[in-house]
Amino acid sequence: MTNTIIPKFKSFNNDSNIYDGLVNLYAEEYDALHIPQIIAEILDNDNFKLLQETYCTPGVRVTGTTENGKRVVVYAHISNDFSHPENLQHAYLDIKNGAGAYPQEELYRLVKTTDEKNIITLPYDEAMSAKSGLMSLDEAFKNPHARALIGPKIAQYLELYSRVVGDTIDIYHTDDMDTIPRARLLAINLHTPKHNYGSFGGSSLSKGGCCFLGKYSHP
Repeated sequence: MTNTIIPKFKSFNNDSNIYDGLVNLYAEEYDALHIPQIIAEILDNDNFKLLQETYCTPGVRVTGTTENGKRVVVYAHISNDFSHPENLQHAYLDIKNGAGAYPQEELYRLVKTTDEKNIITLPYDEAMSAKSGLMSLDEAFKNPHARALIGPKIAQYLELYSRVVGDTIDIYHTDDMDTIPRARLLAINLHTPKHNYGSFGGSSLSKGGCCFLGKYSHP
């Protein structure tokens, strides 16, 4: 009898939509990795090969208004409404500029549980005034979106990135403020095919499928 070797990491993709990639990932008993988890795997194992392509993650960037009427941009690297394929599929019914409708009560929950590690809440005006696009690594280290996207190991990651990739990185964001909360899944890319730089940001739900990186969740 031949034992089947299950890979520790596996990519899950669907060319037509995002949510079917998550369905397949969960069906094979993998956990979808968030950006800080991918960063940790890279740093702990010096394994930039993990980033052979652009990955969506189940984390979200949500733009909306709090219960107190404050406008915010929230980054969440935890299980959330969009982590569930059926909810993500429902968000496809109301997309504006690539951002899907997000439950108001879920935004309230994320704001209330902000811990500045896995959930980071930025004031809307601060978030929108921050630089978006190509920047130096020094600029990225100070950029609130980069710090929210990459996580607490940003210094270690940028140091390794400078040796392996280069001295510029793309940290991009969009203005998704609307009358209802809107969200995007978070994405990470080591480098684009035509340019020698990596990128972090929010993916567009209206541009077809996306690849998730899964880690096998059983011993």
